[in-house]
Amino acid sequence: TTPATVHAASGAISCEFSGGNSFSFGSLSIGSTATTTASAKYTCHLQDYTPGVNHYANICLSSEDAPPFKMHSNGDSEGNVYTLLFRVYNLSDPAQELQQSDNLMQQTIMLNTNNTTVGGTFNLKGIVPAGQNDIPAYAYYNYSMTMRIRWNTETSKDALASCQSGQAQNSATNGGNTQSSASVSDSCAIQSVSNLDFGLLEASTLRLQTTKASAQIQARCPLGTAFSLGIDNGSHANGDSRQMCNGNNRCLTYTLWQDSSASMPWGNSANVDRVDVSSASGSAQSFVVYGEVPSGQAVNGDGIFSDDVVITLTY
Repeated sequence: TTPATVHAASGAISCEFSGGNSFSFGSLSIGSTATTTASAKYTCHLQDYTPGVNHYANICLSSEDAPPFKMHSNGDSEGNVYTLLFRVYNLSDPAQELQQSDNLMQQTIMLNTNNTTVGGTFNLKGIVPAGQNDIPAYAYYNYSMTMRIRWNTETSKDALASCQSGQAQNSATNGGNTQSSASVSDSCAIQSVSNLDFGLLEASTLRLQTTKASAQIQARCPLGTAFSLGIDNGSHANGDSRQMCNGNNRCLTYTLWQDSSASMPWGNSANVDRVDVSSASGSAQSFVVYGEVPSGQAVNGDGIFSDDVVITLTY
C-alpha cells in the first residue's frame, strides 16, 4: 500500500487590520453638526486547510470604547480640557452604530482552496451631533481610537455563527491606530431644521378649511451678533407663491409665516420679511416656522406632495 497524508480541515484562520483612514471632520461652528467617512481594512488567511475545501468566515467589527466617542482639546491657559463627542455608523446601514459588543457590523468572506489571503473593508460614517453648545472654539483630537475584529469560520456558510451570537474563535485590534480630528470655530451656523409636515390631507379638507403645521429652525451666533434668517420660495414656486408638488406635477399652494396668527410672512428679503434677531447669550436659539395650506384648493391627483426651501442665515 502507498502511505497517505491526511490534512485536517480545522479551518483556523488568522486575521489582522491592514489599514484604513481616519475621521477628519474639518471645521464646524460651535453647536453645529459635521459628518465624514472613514474605513477599517482587514486581511485574513487560513492557518490549516484541506485542498479542495472552501472556508467561510464572519468578520465582526466592534470598538473597545462605548459610544459616543470623544475628541479632546489641548489644555487652555488654566489647564482645562474640553470634549467634543462623535458617533460612528455603518456607511451602508446608517442605523447600525459602532458598538462594544451588541449589533456588531458583519461581513462574510470566503477563503478559497488555494489558501489565498482575503481582505475586506468596513466603510464607516462619523457624525458630530448638533447641540454641543457649551464647548469653546478649539481644535479637538482623538489620537488612539481602538477597533477590534472578531471572527468565526466554518466549511459551510450556513453553519457560521453570526456576529450577534457573541461567539468568536479569535480577535485582533488595530492597536488604537484610528484617529479623529475636528476644528470648532465660534461663528454663526444653522444647527438643525425639522420638516414641515401637513400630514394626510383629504380632498374635502382642502376645499373647506386651512390646514396648519409648524417646523423648527435652530441657529446659533456668537454673543452680541445680529443676524437674520430668510426662507426662499422653494423649488416649485409659481411666481411669489410656494407650492408642494407630486410626481405628476400636480401642486398645492402653501404659505410660511413668522407667527401663529399668520400676520407676518416669512421670506428672504432684507428688512422686509426675514427674521431679524440678536444673540444675547451666544447660545443656540430656536425659531418656529408656521405653515398653512389655504382652503379652497382642488387638486386632481394624489400621492406625496413636497417642496424644498433654502434657509439662509445672514450676519
